[in-house]
Amino acid sequence: SEAISALGPTLFGDNVNLQNGSLGFSVTDVSIAGNNSLPVAITRTFGTKTAGGAMRGTLPSTNRKDSPMGDWDIDLPYVGGTFALSLGWINSAAGKSAQRCSVANAAEATPKSVTVGTNIFPSTSYWHGTRMNLPGRGSQALLVVNSASPRPTGSNAYWTTSSFTAVSCLSSILNGTGEGFIATTTDGTRYWFNWMATAYDQELTQQRNSGLGYDHLPRGKIGLYATRVEDRFGNWVTYTYSNASNAPVRLTAINASDSRQITLAHNANGFVQSVSSEGRTWSYEYATDTLTGVVQ
Repeated sequence: SEAISALGPTLFGDNVNLQNGSLGFSVTDVSIAGNNSLPVAITRTFGTKTAGGAMRGTLPSTNRKDSPMGDWDIDLPYVGGTFALSLGWINSAAGKSAQRCSVANAAEATPKSVTVGTNIFPSTSYWHGTRMNLPGRGSQALLVVNSASPRPTGSNAYWTTSSFTAVSCLSSILNGTGEGFIATTTDGTRYWFNWMATAYDQELTQQRNSGLGYDHLPRGKIGLYATRVEDRFGNWVTYTYSNASNAPVRLTAINASDSRQITLAHNANGFVQSVSSEGRTWSYEYATDTLTGVVQ
């Protein structure tokens, strides 16, 4: 009882993203306990460098942030990255624009360069790799596997992460074209990533060769969100969405095999207006596109 333990780097509920230096916060508003370890929860996250993503529109009167809660995100399982909106999520392999998962090497997984006006934007300028986010496990880069990469028995894995999550492919997704992903963690939990969503990101600007004016490359954060999570015992959680593949993610419900359920409603701007579960409702208040309050 007299021992003094280290308080750690998250003393005030904050954390620092070592990938981009962003100061972030994470708050769980709703968490429903069940008879298995799969979470049924609404956790929102805030990053000082990535709050709400970029503005949609070019005039102040039409600007609107694309995150589900204005300047806050919902911590959902997804695979994705930042791509040129003119191309979408495609790789550089000829004839394989739909094969975003089944690549043979890192070169095939790299997007193409984009020509805008007099400038060429190489993939290294607008794309910074493909990453997987798992709630409670954080975000990790997807790496193309090699023969020495550990993987589950019988798994035809194309990708892995630093925590040895093995990632293979789905032949199609539910709201668009091209391949999806299915990931298996080391504890046997599987994630089906097959619902696409697109949010605006900061565009890139380069001066034209003539010196007169600039060329602009619009970018988007394109993700494949999980629709199903299943543990090795057969327990499952499903996620339901309502957005089109070229629109921001709009989560409408979370359901579990043990009857846990969360439902979400959205306002006219597409932000989460309320979250309901177990007879209780949490309402979300905004000043334009900034989250200002959560009321139970």
